[in-house]
Order: sequence, then structure tokens, then C-alpha cells
Amino acid sequence: MQLNKFSNHWYAPLISGIIFIGAGILALVFQKETFMVIAFLFSLSFLLSGVLEIVYSLVNRKILAQWGWLLVSGIISLIFGILIWVNPFLSIVALALFVGFSFLFRSVGGIVLSINLKKMQHPKWKSLLALSLFGVLFSFALILDPMFMWVAIIILTAITFIVCGIFSIYLSIYLKKINRLMNE
Repeated sequence: MQLNKFSNHWYAPLISGIIFIGAGILALVFQKETFMVIAFLFSLSFLLSGVLEIVYSLVNRKILAQWGWLLVSGIISLIFGILIWVNPFLSIVALALFVGFSFLFRSVGGIVLSINLKKMQHPKWKSLLALSLFGVLFSFALILDPMFMWVAIIILTAITFIVCGIFSIYLSIYLKKINRLMNE
């Protein structure tokens, strides 16, 4: 009974799938505009989280022992959000540097770990070393060329939209078949 009700609206995932595929294609074709939308959402998230942290810290200042740190964090988030709002390309540099240095730190840790595994004669130390070296290269690519990350994000976002769209269309075809079988 539940499946029958669900399959009656088989066309909803079809419409959704077409929209997702269209959005993915548009993201690939209009990469600059896609970047601007992502930067807008990035700045909006910092603006909103900053305002909410500020309000939360002030409302709960008598309850929270460390409310000042939360207030400072909210102010920093708000300022960062305003800066990105005013200059969207700042988000490229900020996020790329954050991710680049984070990956670099983890990759160097992986190299150290693989060297220790080699001393312990572990058979998988070479693969960990290779992955860690690849991580170092990727980190430097992000740090030295922040646009590398944004192009990758736009392409991966577009591919994700297209794959989700294909899945939704496939689901609608499957639901239509179920609907036809239930009606027979």
C-alpha cells in the first residue's frame, strides 16, 4: 500500500533529475557565475554563524563561563563574512590556504608515520609514503594556486549534480514500472 502511493508520483524524481542535470551542466558552462554563487553562500554562512554566535554568547553570558571566547569567535566570523561579501575572491584564498595547510600538515605526518613503519618493517609503508607525498604535492598546488581548488570544487559540484540527476531519472523509471505493475 505504501509503495503504491509512493510510485503514483513517479514523475517527481524525473523532474528533479532533469533539474539536477541542468544545474550540473550550467555549473560547468558558467563556472565564474557558479563560483560567485558558492562564494556568496560561503560568506552568508559566516555572516549568519557570526551573528548567531554573538547573540548566543550575549544571551548566555551569565550562564557560560567562557562566553567571551564565543563572542570573539562570532565577531571574527562576522568580519570574515563581511570581507568575503565585499570581496568574493577572498574566499578562494582563505579556503584554499586553510585546506592546503591542513593537508600539508597531515601529509607530513603521514610521511613521518611511513618512515616509522619502514623501521618496523611493515609491508604497507611504501603505499602510505606514496599517498603522503601525493598529499604534499596537492597541498602545494592549493597553497600556490588557490584557483586550482575552486575549479576542482566547481567541476566536482557539477559532476555531483549530474550524477544525482541520473540517479533521480533512473529512480523515476523504476517507480513508473512499479506503478504500472501495481495498477495491473
